[in-house]
Amino acid sequence: RVPAAYCNLFGIRPTHGRVDATGVFPLAPSFDTVGWFARTPELLRSAADVLLTAHESRIGVARPSRVTLLTDAFALADAEVRGGLDTLVGAVADQLGGAISEAQLTDEKTWQRWASGFRVLMSAEAFAEHGDFYRRHGPSVLGDDVAARFEFASRVTDADRKAADGVRSEVLNRLEELTEGGTCVVLMPAAPTRAPLRNRPETDTAAVSRLLRLTSIASLAGAPSVTVPSRTTTPVGLSLVGAPGSDEMLIDLAAGVHQFLSF
Repeated sequence: RVPAAYCNLFGIRPTHGRVDATGVFPLAPSFDTVGWFARTPELLRSAADVLLTAHESRIGVARPSRVTLLTDAFALADAEVRGGLDTLVGAVADQLGGAISEAQLTDEKTWQRWASGFRVLMSAEAFAEHGDFYRRHGPSVLGDDVAARFEFASRVTDADRKAADGVRSEVLNRLEELTEGGTCVVLMPAAPTRAPLRNRPETDTAAVSRLLRLTSIASLAGAPSVTVPSRTTTPVGLSLVGAPGSDEMLIDLAAGVHQFLSF
């Protein structure tokens, strides 16, 4: 989703379990899912027809009944990004006769707790998979930023993990409320900033924190998210997020937005 936005491409993080991940090198198994990029929504859908498997969570709704813009998610984005998303949001509204509602995902304290819980849970799984490698080789073979993440993961305790266990169900329940059982779509920025410059300090923790808050929602809920690119000189992406199983509906909505912008 994020590199798709940075590179003006369509991208998808599918519903967890809808793409066979057999043989995929694991990072954090309960969060790992196989996504892909495409220059056109038609190609995105063609790949989906091949890769997406039947799943108990699949939602057979062809068109959303409503779209909700998350105001607190858009507030996390730079002004330049928000401005670049205006046309995309307008194109989504056009697909539904001009109707877009607004809502907050949650309060500030809760969202910070969800993002923190995501970091703890994913780090614990990643260290369970690769902790032995990190202990043997450590920073000598890892980039500073990756080594720092594994160092954090090495300090996650069982108590930390247990305290974070409930965030998955909280996020999923909230997303199910917003999507009304899968018939509605949620809008948020795919990334809060433009693509980072090569010489951006690796200690730019504020930008990373905002990005983590945006991306943690679909990851915790196991929900699909499709990035629609702006296709402008300011590459930004709009995330269409749905309930688990609504992958095809999101891709079709992205295709409609692209067609509108092509005229």
